[in-house]
Amino acid sequence: MSTPAAVLEVPETARTPPRRPRAPTGLGAGGKRLWREVLALYEMNPGELRILEESCRVVDVLDELREAGHGPEILREARLQREMLRKLLASLDLPDEDEPTLPSSRSTAARALAKARWHRRA
Repeated sequence: MSTPAAVLEVPETARTPPRRPRAPTGLGAGGKRLWREVLALYEMNPGELRILEESCRVVDVLDELREAGHGPEILREARLQREMLRKLLASLDLPDEDEPTLPSSRSTAARALAKARWHRRA
């Protein structure tokens, strides 16, 4: 008579995918969309989550500036906010799943901004 095969115990954490963190309170529609889209693709550590949160808040500021009009002060502030968003997204250094080569952080940020802009128009 043979002995029964050993049963492999799989830890509970290995059976269920990690839960995505909830979007921070106070985010607008654009910020929540960025939060969901990024976390649907990537797992992040607490420091990266903080950078993502700030990125989402900048997206919301840009949305508010778009609604405010096109005066010189608004355009200047929008330009500063876009630059801040570019830097924040670049600091996350997210890989680009569409390209087989490693993109520069500048192209990654530009692509993320373009995608966010196109998604907003849809």
